[in-house]
Amino acid sequence: MAINYKIQNPITEIEFLWRKHINPLVSQNDLRNAISCIAREGNTYDYILFTLQYVINNGLVLNYPNGLRYYSEEEDIKQAYIKANLPNNDIYSFKANTDQEDTSFSFQKKKSGFQNILKNRK
Repeated sequence: MAINYKIQNPITEIEFLWRKHINPLVSQNDLRNAISCIAREGNTYDYILFTLQYVINNGLVLNYPNGLRYYSEEEDIKQAYIKANLPNNDIYSFKANTDQEDTSFSFQKKKSGFQNILKNRK
């Protein structure tokens, strides 16, 4: 009977995927050092996990933990990560109306603070 579960911690999931798909003989210390090095460069652990999944799914060659750092800098993987994490574009799409000459906007700032409380009390 196979048990399907999702590991909550990205570092643990990276280690699990590494041992299952890449190389089970690499020491945990080397793998964690490579992961923390990539994270210190400004990448999130979710991005590192995505990079490893991308390498596994696309059959790219990866033998050592420091090779994951090389793949994390690849522009194709960065673009795939951005595309995978974009919200539905229909929600955020908009069209600017450039047909009209009048493009003025008005804004009224609502008074806030203690004076506004006293004014609304009367």
